[in-house]
Amino acid sequence: MKHNHAWKATEVAGISSALLKWYDTQRRCLPWRGDSTPYLVRVNERDTDYCAPNVVTPYGTWVSEIMCQQTRVDTVVAYYTKWMDTFPTVQSLAAADPDQVNAVWAGLGYYRRARMLHQGAQFVMDKFNGNMPHDIETLKTIPGIGPYTAGAIASVAFNQAEPLVDGNVIRVISRLRAIGGDPNHKPLIKFCWESGKRLIDPSRPGDFNQALMELGATVCSIQTPACATCPVQSFCHAYAQFKEDGSTSPNNAPLQVECAVCDLTRLEEWGVDAPAAVTKFPLKTRKKAPRSEVISVAVVYRQPGDTMESRQYLMAKRSDRGLLAGQWEFLTSKVSSPSTMPSWQDGSCDSIP
Repeated sequence: MKHNHAWKATEVAGISSALLKWYDTQRRCLPWRGDSTPYLVRVNERDTDYCAPNVVTPYGTWVSEIMCQQTRVDTVVAYYTKWMDTFPTVQSLAAADPDQVNAVWAGLGYYRRARMLHQGAQFVMDKFNGNMPHDIETLKTIPGIGPYTAGAIASVAFNQAEPLVDGNVIRVISRLRAIGGDPNHKPLIKFCWESGKRLIDPSRPGDFNQALMELGATVCSIQTPACATCPVQSFCHAYAQFKEDGSTSPNNAPLQVECAVCDLTRLEEWGVDAPAAVTKFPLKTRKKAPRSEVISVAVVYRQPGDTMESRQYLMAKRSDRGLLAGQWEFLTSKVSSPSTMPSWQDGSCDSIP
């Protein structure tokens, strides 16, 4: 059996039309999309003549895409508005102190994102006089901007027909074509980028890209896809397979598959013995076992006054690279023999001035 994941011209036109029609009424209202409050409600829950009143900017798109990496959209909204109130332009961010940047980012986690935004803003000021470049290749020269973020800025802010691929897009395309591949499988990622280029609507590239991501985030979810309300259900090969075979019946097709995109080393996970369900596409990512470390922490302080408020703590700044880069912390040391380490030890030293 040879799998053919190629797109037909009728599918391309149908998917684009259906997605944009759905997006126009079902998308969430978000500050970086130019919407006014209330945020997170759907367009069809607002006035019938509602139109986003604010301008979508390259800088705002950049900030939102970085914040939304590894963080849920409903969490990002408050941090985004706070950030944009504090640093409304590339110029204001570039001129900020690193500690001020971290303070505004505090609570969002993955602080490297804030550091790269800051460095990127300084790069834009230095190389482009504060003006965001329009083309993909130049955008990718900015620190912290890779193919995905460059595609978002180019399509959403500059209306260029450039695709973008994230986890949501990989999931949607994998199910549309019933591709048995790990989201980190290079042939699948390559296919998704090529598909994004083929599917994108040249008249509304930014809206199309956002619609594809919105579909993955709100309808075509990992565990509980809402197939009954999916605007592209009729084009979905995974759903067609599910309807043909049933939700629990095994697929008894011969185990003879040729495919340049599917991960054939994991054939058993999507082949003859796997139940026919939409959620089996794409395959689950095989995660490495988490690294375990034991760290000892020394809390060193002096108290020149009579109250706790007068205490002054000795802190160290972490390296500019790696986990929690650039963050302040108490003195720490990795423990090689955790079994011999006391859980708590109190002490005092009169020799510290």
